[in-house]
Amino acid sequence: MSTFADILVRAENPIAAAMMLLLSWIATSDGDASDEEVDALRSIASAGKSESALDPLIVLARRGDIADLQLACEVLREIRAESRRLMLQMALVVALEDGYLTTGEGHIVRFAADLLQHSPSDLDALFQEMTGHPFPPPADPSTVEWWEEREGRWQGRSHERAGGSSTTGAGGNSQAGGGSVPDLQRLRDLAALGLDETANTDDVRAAYRRMAKVHHPDRFSSLGPEAVKAAHVSFRRIQQAYERLTTT
Repeated sequence: MSTFADILVRAENPIAAAMMLLLSWIATSDGDASDEEVDALRSIASAGKSESALDPLIVLARRGDIADLQLACEVLREIRAESRRLMLQMALVVALEDGYLTTGEGHIVRFAADLLQHSPSDLDALFQEMTGHPFPPPADPSTVEWWEEREGRWQGRSHERAGGSSTTGAGGNSQAGGGSVPDLQRLRDLAALGLDETANTDDVRAAYRRMAKVHHPDRFSSLGPEAVKAAHVSFRRIQQAYERLTTT
């Protein structure tokens, strides 16, 4: 089994390799990376001509060896001061790519913010800028509420990935349970724009203008092609969400 030190010796760009390990760690923090997260990682890696190293990096991220992660963090400390905020923004792009910020992702993003010399208030401001919401407080797995929320989130994911197995009649009522089946794609699209289900068309348009400016790829040019590609991935997700919300 290769270590990150082995990959680093062969890497043309050590900082890019360390960045991809950190992003892979975020993507796999809840057990495994989603299809959306893997696609985002591949796009970023291909932009930096390091796609061949991605699969080994994902394996290392899943394994979570402290020595690998520590070495990557030491390399990332060399990022220029003016690029650190964009690096943190990239971490948030990957964490939010599947539409969810899990407990594990939240902890790693906080760690990344500290590594990149950003205060909790800096992280909260950036998250607010990107999503329209404050960064969620650390979750407490010792509480009943945490487990109830986690169970509900995973049930929602399973329903969405199955395409919604309940039969619905006129008005969107479930024939199995008699309740209303939520339009999960619409909720995900609204979340991508930092909105909730009460948002109207004007809210959608205003949020799109704000978030398109925040995620525009030109803002990432100083961090290199990998960052620009990550911004393209995020920008495309926002555009697709906007198009679905304004054409249905």
